[in-house]
Amino acid sequence: MELTKEHIESLFTFTEKHYVEWYDLQTELVDHLANDIEQIWKEEPNLTFTEARNKSFKKFGVMGFSSVVEKRQKALNLKYWKLILKEFKLFFSLPKIILTAFLIVSYFSILDYLHDKETFIVISLVLLALIELIFVFYSYKKIKSKQKITKKNGFLRTH
Repeated sequence: MELTKEHIESLFTFTEKHYVEWYDLQTELVDHLANDIEQIWKEEPNLTFTEARNKSFKKFGVMGFSSVVEKRQKALNLKYWKLILKEFKLFFSLPKIILTAFLIVSYFSILDYLHDKETFIVISLVLLALIELIFVFYSYKKIKSKQKITKKNGFLRTH
């Protein structure tokens, strides 16, 4: 007996209900479960899909998919920290260090010549906050438009 598209969809739903949020991990688990279910059906052809699925799921142990999810989270955390470190190193290249030092010295030199330093500092901080908000807003719009096109919510599977 072979799995139908409905069986595959129910396996995706099954993994979601068992707290597997990432689509790529869901795909791997569904593939594993599908292969195992087909193997179980070869040995016991009179089992229903649900019985074969449950039998396959029991092989993951008492905690179910949680150990697989934990391993994936650790791997992703390591990957993301490596990316952050890489970007950090890229930022602190010589031209950027010189530019940053120049901007800091310029800012404090301007402050030395001003009588109303507090107002200048407040205006500077407000401008920086506005620039950051605009950046976040445009980044959010870009992500949302990409999600509309791909019909995927980041790594999450959407219906």
